[in-house]
Amino acid sequence: MADSIFLNKKDSDKKFEHQTFTNSIFERNIITEGDVTFHNCVFMETLALDNLNARELSFLNCKFEGEFHLVNSSFNSGGFTNCIFSNVFKLSSNKTTSFFVFRNVKANEVTINGEYQGLQFVTSRME
Repeated sequence: MADSIFLNKKDSDKKFEHQTFTNSIFERNIITEGDVTFHNCVFMETLALDNLNARELSFLNCKFEGEFHLVNSSFNSGGFTNCIFSNVFKLSSNKTTSFFVFRNVKANEVTINGEYQGLQFVTSRME
């Protein structure tokens, strides 16, 4: 079973803190002029975001046990800081208009393609 984490597809800022998501999450066609942030969250199953359009998308101190997919999405800036990916980590066909940073990220199965302005890897291990 997949859950939805957005109550309204046009939410402005959406911040998730100290949450454990036990079910798979598949979100599609989320458009907001605000920020989407996850701080200190754990994702036990797959997190898939398809066609997410936001000002910023960021993950801080998050752990991903299931797969992570971010596809066909557009945002100004964002990234991952102090995150661990235990499974597939895939960014595909995304576009950023400013910086996108990987800072202290650990991941094994990584796929990244798209148009990322200012793509930065800082103290990260990706295999």
